[in-house]
Amino acid sequence: MGRLVIGCLLIAGPLVALKLVIRPALGLARGIPPTAAIHTHPAEMIVTVAGSVAAMLFGYWLYVRWLERRAVSELAIQWKSAVFGLASGFGLIALPMLALYATGHYEIERIPGLQVEAIAIVLVVASTVLLEELVFRGLLLGVLDRAYGPWVALGGQAAVFAVGHVFNDNWSGAIPLVSTFLIGLLWGGFYLLVRNVWAITLHHAAWNLTIFAAGLPLTGVTQWRPFAPLQSTLNGPELLTGGLSGPEVSVLTLVAITVALGVLLSWGRQRTLLKHT
Repeated sequence: MGRLVIGCLLIAGPLVALKLVIRPALGLARGIPPTAAIHTHPAEMIVTVAGSVAAMLFGYWLYVRWLERRAVSELAIQWKSAVFGLASGFGLIALPMLALYATGHYEIERIPGLQVEAIAIVLVVASTVLLEELVFRGLLLGVLDRAYGPWVALGGQAAVFAVGHVFNDNWSGAIPLVSTFLIGLLWGGFYLLVRNVWAITLHHAAWNLTIFAAGLPLTGVTQWRPFAPLQSTLNGPELLTGGLSGPEVSVLTLVAITVALGVLLSWGRQRTLLKHT
């Protein structure tokens, strides 16, 4: 438990300081109140996100080298795994979404195109995804895997991942909780197979940004929808559309996740990749 706490502090601590202390302080120095500090120039947002990413990666690297005393092999770039992660993240969520568009349950209302605000949202989503993957897969799953084996690690990190999202807007109830748990299992299994942070981060980011680009709720978050390249409306029962929770709780998505999870775990067991490290 102590290692997990230290790891979280090393990874997320600099990010929290940057967002809650350093950035608002710089804004005040320029006469910008803290409540307006989020409305920055795109170039400043890029610099801020780049600094956040660098801080998170350094914190994770420091944790692995200092406490685990091993090479940080999961941060090596593996192009095949990265491309597969990107394509599978897009495809897995796009398939049920396309089916819902085809049946009229989702409908494109208008196409405003790329807006300036969308750039900031993409950067925020990308940096948040990296943070989640470093903490939930790289740190938590890694610690549980080495201590108890892959199966306990899969269930444990998925449970924490699910609980960590219960405070999202429009994300209450059993179905969103089950959805996030299944997604956590899927992404945890993918990470155990590829053992690469970049591959699972690209998978996660492609999933999230596909939902955002369509103008649909993302894990219950709706305030970004007006800035999406597409503006979509939802028609029909929430069991199919997901309602304000988004396509991640659609029964079609849950079926797709379950099938993908079964294939992933079966393939992993056959190739003895889900093994204690």
